[in-house]
Amino acid sequence: MITRFTPPKTFSLLSIALQLAVLSCAEDLSGRAAIQARGSHMLLDLIIAAPPPFPVDLWPREKSSIGVNQVWNLRWLQHDNLYEIQHENTHKSLAWMSDGDAQVYAAQQDSNNTWTLVLQPDSTTFRLEGTGTGRCIGRNDESKGARVTLSDCSEASNQLWELVRDFGPGP
Repeated sequence: MITRFTPPKTFSLLSIALQLAVLSCAEDLSGRAAIQARGSHMLLDLIIAAPPPFPVDLWPREKSSIGVNQVWNLRWLQHDNLYEIQHENTHKSLAWMSDGDAQVYAAQQDSNNTWTLVLQPDSTTFRLEGTGTGRCIGRNDESKGARVTLSDCSEASNQLWELVRDFGPGP
């Protein structure tokens, strides 16, 4: 049976061009990576020693390789720069809590486990914003407690991150 394609009334070359332009603005950064604080060798690290929800902290990259608790899988959700960030070994997703700590929960379709990667002009660094919260993951170097917290997104350098895809020897 042959069916004929009948475009909707709003179908036009201009609408196709606009849709393609929007899609090309978002860059797919999906894949296996470590997330490193810009300007340091500190990586987001899952702490499994505690009961769930597992907290996320910063831990230095080891000289021989990236540790198993520092590997994440980024999954692009196909619009804007929205991602789910899942820990490779535990399959638990990076999520935020209302008390400000970045923590990890079991992967599920909750609204607190999607992140907007706000790319910076250099296109290699980004901010990790809890989608719709206006709060970004930041490095807290002054605290003796958690070294990763959520705070209002700003131009502060402690909120800049880079993806590390080379899992070979570190510093």
